[in-house]
Amino acid sequence: MSSIFSHHILDDYGLPRTVHCADLEVTDRVFNALNNMDFKLIDRDWEVWRDVFPPRVDLAALPTPVPFYQFQQTLLSAPPSAPPTTPASSVRALTPESPASGVEEDFEEEFLGAPPADTAYVLEELANRTTITTTFNPRSKTNQRRPFPGPGPKRERWTLRQRGYASKAARPETVEELQEQLQNTFYSRGGIKSTKNSYVRVAPSIFEGKDVLIEGRDSSLLCLILGDMPADLRQSLELSIETCMGARSSQPLLRPIQSPDKLAEFVTVHFSHYMRMGQDGYDAPRHVHPWFLKRTGVARTNHAQMTPYESKEMLDNFVEYDALCNALDQLRAHLGDLYFEIACYADEIPGRKASPCHPFAGFVLNFNIATKGHRDSKDLKACLVLPIGIFTGGELCLVEPGLVLPLRSGDVMVFPSCDITHFNLTYTGTRASLVCHSDRDGLKWVGNKMGWRGNSYLDDERA
Repeated sequence: MSSIFSHHILDDYGLPRTVHCADLEVTDRVFNALNNMDFKLIDRDWEVWRDVFPPRVDLAALPTPVPFYQFQQTLLSAPPSAPPTTPASSVRALTPESPASGVEEDFEEEFLGAPPADTAYVLEELANRTTITTTFNPRSKTNQRRPFPGPGPKRERWTLRQRGYASKAARPETVEELQEQLQNTFYSRGGIKSTKNSYVRVAPSIFEGKDVLIEGRDSSLLCLILGDMPADLRQSLELSIETCMGARSSQPLLRPIQSPDKLAEFVTVHFSHYMRMGQDGYDAPRHVHPWFLKRTGVARTNHAQMTPYESKEMLDNFVEYDALCNALDQLRAHLGDLYFEIACYADEIPGRKASPCHPFAGFVLNFNIATKGHRDSKDLKACLVLPIGIFTGGELCLVEPGLVLPLRSGDVMVFPSCDITHFNLTYTGTRASLVCHSDRDGLKWVGNKMGWRGNSYLDDERA
């Protein structure tokens, strides 16, 4: 243990420096000390285990476990298969003390006073960002009202008409021309479009190789476009999506479209954590493990939905999910933490599972994507959209602010998907999109854990 964790951490949690994996009493203490933001494991019934659990005398006779640092050192110091072509590394071998006692002190000495890495990233991004402030008013009742009809033929006809209007959008070519329209002529004094069905197209040259932030009159987010993703990262994401999700289907999910009038089947795969059907614990007894509770008046109690739960697609496609997470790690390193306020849910997923698209809690893959007009009312604050493929068209259109955004493969955009109506123009070629989002109902878990805070079996450091 002392070769993995600092001795300060072990002392704070009252854990020993050495743990024999066969000693269940000690390993139980270790796992119980970990805070998982979930319900604790049921205490071991030692009356049941006593006959099969070896006494400490037998444990002492077992071979001495190999310390982790020795195992690591053996692997790293093995001779190479061929003479090295570069000088040997000057990094010293690990010792029992190096990852344990000195790690916190060394860290404090080296980095004390330096700004956090994420803060430094944000400051750098702000310095390279173009901000366009508009007179659009997101608080206007007209802009808050949904302009589209319910699902069905009427929604399709409404979207078809809007696509026609958006295809005739005004086309300013420079940042100055775009800002002139969005500040002076495009919106009325009340902050709504001067002409109901008008649109403005944001030329790709405006955001190519840089970040562009478009704000409302109250400095609220309309959209943030990140057009500076490296080509190798774009190609890596394309390859991951195409190979991973096509591997389990006799027909590839991503279909080439030859004509914008002949769209392929729209397929969506969700890799997300949800709390929409969550069962609260406001009236539950505080000293009974939730796994032993049963709801009255129903035939079955779904204990899996007492905490945020994984989507079915995540469980059914765990190999593909793992591969996509690896690709998203590269994307996360490129983006940094864009919206810290969204991370509150992602940081409290049970089991402390690390979200690959932090600060969002999950992601969705859309194949053959050309959406009809809609709002994602279940999203928390905003979503991140990243189109992937080789295509022409497919522009993302924001109805209330009247923006047409010709995102290319690998361009990233963040916008308030829950408040702004949006749709895609038709396209030719192959087109998918990666959408990172958080479930708005996840806020029920943040804070009082949907009524389970105060339960003696909830593993919550603030309980």
